[in-house]
Amino acid sequence: METLQEIKARDTSLAQHLMTELWVMLEQDKANINLDHMERGKAPIENYSEDLTMRSQLEKTKICDIISKLQHIEGVLTKLPTSDRAKMQSSFSSLCAEANLVMKKIDRKDVQCGTLGRRLSVYSDELAKALQRSSKQI
Repeated sequence: METLQEIKARDTSLAQHLMTELWVMLEQDKANINLDHMERGKAPIENYSEDLTMRSQLEKTKICDIISKLQHIEGVLTKLPTSDRAKMQSSFSSLCAEANLVMKKIDRKDVQCGTLGRRLSVYSDELAKALQRSSKQI
């Protein structure tokens, strides 16, 4: 049977692992955004509508993945003792800010996404604000 100290240590380690994992994912997404932008200029415009629809769905999925990971991290952080949460607050706040920037880049890299793009942008802004408020409470 695990002791309370072992559970706290495991949860702290899990939170750190999840934050590192999300940082890596965000860095990969930023690199892919830049690569996609360069390649898009070379692509023929034959199936532009299909390509745009597929790209919008991929963008929505990426943003949902980021949001889901942030919420998971937040859930783990809320279980930590106050002293451990305080130590991780700065990292979590930075992660939220970076995630928000990446979500905006993902969402706005193709301006013609229309309504979906605007809804995701508003949602990602609201999430970032909520997460920043909660990270201050953490």
